[in-house]
Amino acid sequence: MNLEAYRKKVQRRLVWMRLLAVTFVVVELVVSRFVAESNVTNYVWGMCIGGGFTALVVLFQQSKALKDDEKLRKMYIAEHDERQMAIRAKAGQPMVLFLSLGLVMVAAVVFFFNEVVAATLALAAAAQCLASLVVKLICMKRM
Repeated sequence: MNLEAYRKKVQRRLVWMRLLAVTFVVVELVVSRFVAESNVTNYVWGMCIGGGFTALVVLFQQSKALKDDEKLRKMYIAEHDERQMAIRAKAGQPMVLFLSLGLVMVAAVVFFFNEVVAATLALAAAAQCLASLVVKLICMKRM
């Protein structure tokens, strides 16, 4: 285990999380400033608040781990645990997460044109995440 290489990886992650949090804030400011308030702006506002809050939580947890070698080591072990990696792979975890995030982002854009299609996309993203969670929980019990 090379803890210094992992520390650099976490630092790169922190840079991306900061950029993501700032992006959510900028999108929210632009939408609230230039778009009239409606269901669309409420959806985008909620998505930005949720995404920004998630990015801040990850930032806080990983910044805390960077300061403590023991926490960093535990994070490394948890991230590279073979059992957890197999469970995530069976649940399609990385791909489902990215596809669901993509659907939510597309829903935010489509919301400006057609609310029914946007709601359908958002529900499809939620259903994907829920199905992946169920598979993950089943695999965790079996493995």
